Amino acid sequence: MRAAEGGARLLLHIKISQENEVQQEILTVFAARLGRVPQCGALEEREYEDLVAESEMTKALDMGLRLLGTGAVSQLRLIQKMRQRGVKKEIAASAAAELLARGYADETAGALREAERGIGKLWGDRRILLDVRAKGYGEASLAAVKNFLLTKNAVKRCEKLMCRRHMALPATEADLSRLVASLVRYGYTVHEIKQAISKKCGDHTQN
Repeated sequence: MRAAEGGARLLLHIKISQENEVQQEILTVFAARLGRVPQCGALEEREYEDLVAESEMTKALDMGLRLLGTGAVSQLRLIQKMRQRGVKKEIAASAAAELLARGYADETAGALREAERGIGKLWGDRRILLDVRAKGYGEASLAAVKNFLLTKNAVKRCEKLMCRRHMALPATEADLSRLVASLVRYGYTVHEIKQAISKKCGDHTQN
């Protein structure tokens, strides 16, 4: 057994003897996570299994930190990414929970960044909330996003979208229905859409 990274990790050199076959492996574990420091000498099978599980947890924590380094993700999405890379379900869930508990990730901050991206795409509130939920953010994060969106002008955003997409003002009821249907897909309510159209019509009349 030897220490690494100033004692933060322990490298455990293990030799497994079975009949005439001898195998060797090195397990890496975080010292702070161990209930007690292992002693050099013979290991019982249960002790060995616990150390293997702890080594897998260490690998999962390392992987989680790397994934978080590439950008904010929800706890659920972090678990999914680790699972895609071969981490067992229980270990992935435990590692993700520990990383969030230790402050390596802020779900609410991540959800708010996703909402800001949606606003940048000129999406309506409904589509933004659906997108944030689809990315695995929980109810507390969604509540923060809802409060954030209350401070934003959805009608003005809808107007900007109409201008960016060069959507013509409706001349007939059929045109209006088609325009409303199109904007609803972007996440706007019918009330918001009609307000945006009314404002654009007013601006058009003044011009």
